[in-house]
Amino acid sequence: MFLKLFANRKLYFFLLVPVVMLTELLYYGYVIQNSKKLPPQVDLVLVYSVDNVRVPAGINIARQCQAPYFMVSDKGLRDLTNEFKLYGNPGSAKVLLDGYATTTDQNARYTAPIIRGLSVKTVVLVTSWFHMPRALFLARLYLFDSEVKIYPYSADAAPTMWWIEGIFWNEYSKFWGSLLRVALAFFGIEVRK
Repeated sequence: MFLKLFANRKLYFFLLVPVVMLTELLYYGYVIQNSKKLPPQVDLVLVYSVDNVRVPAGINIARQCQAPYFMVSDKGLRDLTNEFKLYGNPGSAKVLLDGYATTTDQNARYTAPIIRGLSVKTVVLVTSWFHMPRALFLARLYLFDSEVKIYPYSADAAPTMWWIEGIFWNEYSKFWGSLLRVALAFFGIEVRK
């Protein structure tokens, strides 16, 4: 009897793994296909990591939507002066900066308390198409018990057949590493990159 029960658990595990992986793939596909819609009101534009695509897209959204706040999360950036010289400023938005995050988990974890301290209801998260599903999941996770709604906005367009791109599969696998970082952070263990 015990062996039969043990054998069934192995079968359930081997069935569960593909179901979880398929669910993750469907989630990624949904987010990638729906990351270009702006809400009617934007209170804060949040850019994860700096590159030559994300910051300009965030600045344009902040200006277009007249967002009261513009925030960037990236360790390598201590101020945004050079970016504003290159791309212009984010309109009249108050500029906030998290200059400590080195991972996507830290982007979400470090910006969540700042966002909670502001009177914002809608946040537009700006990052690259391949990074968006993981970044959006983590941002929503850390702001789960708040009234803040986070909308994804991809700074660049996904390729037509995004699922065959190596960078997509790299991000797909990083999802589980991010969940491990969340668990470790919950127990006070900080993993630096």
